[in-house]
Amino acid sequence: MNTNGKKIILGSNSPRRKELLGGLDIEFTVDTGNTFEEVYDPATPHEHIPEVLSEGKSYGFHRPLEDDEILITSDTLVLCGDRVMGKPHSREEAIEMLKCLSGK
Repeated sequence: MNTNGKKIILGSNSPRRKELLGGLDIEFTVDTGNTFEEVYDPATPHEHIPEVLSEGKSYGFHRPLEDDEILITSDTLVLCGDRVMGKPHSREEAIEMLKCLSGK
């Protein structure tokens, strides 16, 4: 894929995101240096949360981008009913999440 001489930076360590971007047959580097804390206003509509977090990751990138660089950030949202499921921080939280999502 032609990137018009731009250097692509993936701001994520996600294996799946690396795989997806790699499938486009473009060269990219991974740089996860970021100062953004993944928080959002609880009143944010669910459909806007990934956008808010992804934009925050872009603004929180640890250095200014050069003119020839493009930064790609993203976020994934998992819902169980109306409950936003974040990353589990313990085995117990992971088990609780799986129980909530099981069969859905």
